[in-house]
Amino acid sequence: MSSGVRIGGVVHAVADMDVAIEQYRTVLGIDPEFVHDNEQAGLKVGMFRTEPTFVELWAPTREGPVQRWVEEHNGGGLYLLSFHVDDVPATVERLRKAEVRLLGDPGPGKEIEGMVYVHPKHLSGALGLLYPHD
Repeated sequence: MSSGVRIGGVVHAVADMDVAIEQYRTVLGIDPEFVHDNEQAGLKVGMFRTEPTFVELWAPTREGPVQRWVEEHNGGGLYLLSFHVDDVPATVERLRKAEVRLLGDPGPGKEIEGMVYVHPKHLSGALGLLYPHD
């Protein structure tokens, strides 16, 4: 029986993108699909496609939440899990009832317009992203 939830991808925050790219290239035996700078987010992002999911590497390029997180976690680690769900509004409602702290939740009775995240305290330190199935 399907739960309507699957892992969409994993984000690994890293201190050094070049080192992380080489490590993942060696272990996975594939090249990254892309590596680029996301200046708005202050990140260098690399992505390895691991069908049906992906692994994204995020290396901070300036001070901010990811940079602080990398420093606090000895140079990196699991930062975010992307969960593809059948029905984001229903999932958000279920999590509200369970008193799970959500980031980006507009509140009951309001339309969800952006991304909704599960606070790390509810996922053993990893941020969770609720994302609709394609």
